Amino acid sequence: MVDGSVLFVGPFPPPSYGQAIATQELALRLESAGVPLVRHDLAAASWLGKIWRHVLAGASIFLDRGPCYISLNSNAGMWLSAFLAGVARVRGRPLILHHHAYAHVRRRKRAMLVTGWLAGESALHVVLGQRMAADLRRSTPSVRRTLVLNNAGLVERPPSLARRSTDGPFILGHLSNLTRPKGVELVIDAAAGAHRAGHAIELWVAGPCHDRHAREAIDRGRKELGEKFRYLGPLNGDAKYTFYSQLDLFLFPTFYRNEAAPLVLLEALACGTPCVATDVGCISEQLGRDGGTVSTIETFAADVLMWVAQTARERQIGSERATQQFTHLAQEHTSQMSALIELLTSGREPPTGGVRYLSNPSSGPGLLR
Repeated sequence: MVDGSVLFVGPFPPPSYGQAIATQELALRLESAGVPLVRHDLAAASWLGKIWRHVLAGASIFLDRGPCYISLNSNAGMWLSAFLAGVARVRGRPLILHHHAYAHVRRRKRAMLVTGWLAGESALHVVLGQRMAADLRRSTPSVRRTLVLNNAGLVERPPSLARRSTDGPFILGHLSNLTRPKGVELVIDAAAGAHRAGHAIELWVAGPCHDRHAREAIDRGRKELGEKFRYLGPLNGDAKYTFYSQLDLFLFPTFYRNEAAPLVLLEALACGTPCVATDVGCISEQLGRDGGTVSTIETFAADVLMWVAQTARERQIGSERATQQFTHLAQEHTSQMSALIELLTSGREPPTGGVRYLSNPSSGPGLLR
């Protein structure tokens, strides 16, 4: 066991959103594996509160010792993460930085460049996929060491829910925090196009409306699709999995700038529902060859039409392949998590290839010594 507990710094619910849920679930899984953690919650209702929480976290990093895990912020909040990384570097603490957003990975960002420089070449960067690892190396040259940890382990396998018969109308679905960047307008457009083309479809949309564009899209869906449209509002727990299990196809045409590895796609796959989603962040790795279709904004409606035209037998095959894709991702996550636990509990990098270097591994000292 490494000397001392791991200081685990990041946002925890409430409020519930992707990064906070991921941080909480990872903490629970590490603790259940016997990794001692000291949690420091960065979630706050205001910017002033957020800054204060980071100041307190910085004090904890400076005053204690042992490994330090930081769930990185995005956008302007990255400067606060840079501060924490710098304190850890000054204190000489082994450092793990977990990336949940993609905007600072896709393009070179000053805040991330500073964060990487302050963290140093020995810091381990946890990313959500192989593409994210490669893009991070291109955008931030100081990054030398990465570990891929996909998000499949954050999704509970649903209870044994009977899937809807493949007879009857083709049911399309979308669930998210409904906003324009998450693609709700494109979902309505695609479903309306399939309806106008004469296909027997229904569209089910779920999630809270977070902007005017989403509310207008919901109203348009009701007008254009009539009784073929359902808006279900926010869904949680078993209701969410029941929703996925009734769909023939899940739609996610996101162009949100921080989109990395959305949990909704994994939840749909876990329920045996294939997906059509835009090629953003790590989505192409999530869907793979069996999970559905990786699309573009320009071809999204046409790709949805292709799926709608399937026979009942093809729908069943698509469902089986979606389940297989989730199983594959879950198995990968188990191996990747074992690599992270090995690092934290023994200080040794496992020989399994779980830690993936983007340069010569001799370029820096081991993470935990």
